[in-house]
Amino acid sequence: MARAALVSAYTLVELRRRRLLLAFVVIEVLLVAGIGIAPLVVAPGSTGEARALFLLSVLSGTLGPALFICAIALGMTIIRQDVDSGALAAILAKPLSRSGYAAGKLLAAIATLAFVDGLFTAGCAILLALDGGGHVGILAVDLAATAANAALVMVVVMILTVHWTGVLAALVGIAVLFVESIVATLHTAVQGGTITSSFWRPVVQIAYGVLPRALEGDLAHDILQTSLRLHPGARPTLPPGGLPAASAPGDVVAWAVWLAALCVALCVAVRRKQV
Repeated sequence: MARAALVSAYTLVELRRRRLLLAFVVIEVLLVAGIGIAPLVVAPGSTGEARALFLLSVLSGTLGPALFICAIALGMTIIRQDVDSGALAAILAKPLSRSGYAAGKLLAAIATLAFVDGLFTAGCAILLALDGGGHVGILAVDLAATAANAALVMVVVMILTVHWTGVLAALVGIAVLFVESIVATLHTAVQGGTITSSFWRPVVQIAYGVLPRALEGDLAHDILQTSLRLHPGARPTLPPGGLPAASAPGDVVAWAVWLAALCVALCVAVRRKQV
């Protein structure tokens, strides 16, 4: 464990040296600042809860993709940089097990992703506090769920970069996200009764059971409730099958099992790597 911690520290130093951490911070500052300024330009007359609703709507559509981009960038860099530079052979020549190396890389990647998520949460809390507070807890939980989903994709990309180039691994990671999104949407439609086919219902249910389940927060429901409270007569447009329900404890357990399985797969990939 001590050697794995050293690998993590070395990896974080490398990320800082390559300016990747700085790039994440700059992107976050610009993104959160831009979202904070947007109501002044798009809806200059909005105040209080109306302004908060605007911010939540924008945040829900932008922060998730930003977290996934950061996760994929980490995944395609954190191991591949050692492979491309030849440092992997030198590191593994030291009294360090390959499992320890993989564990150290995982710790560094997860810590960095948690740092990015924490910065997003802090920036959003400041924006919402300027409008009287509220919604911060729900937004924080939703961002944590998104970061957890991004962590699975990040580890998948890390596994692939052991043998493939970072760009190819990133493309596969994006494809996995695309498939997961489609299956989750179809499952929501099945649950809502939109899909009634006796053939497609079991197919969707099986695919949903096999693939990793994306964790969900209550932010979408909070946005809907806030909108109805501000505009009682409005009839918002919902996706097919309605909004996805917040994740239950069983979904969190399933996510943890998938993360553990992917971590084992990463260790196996590193152990089989010829250097």
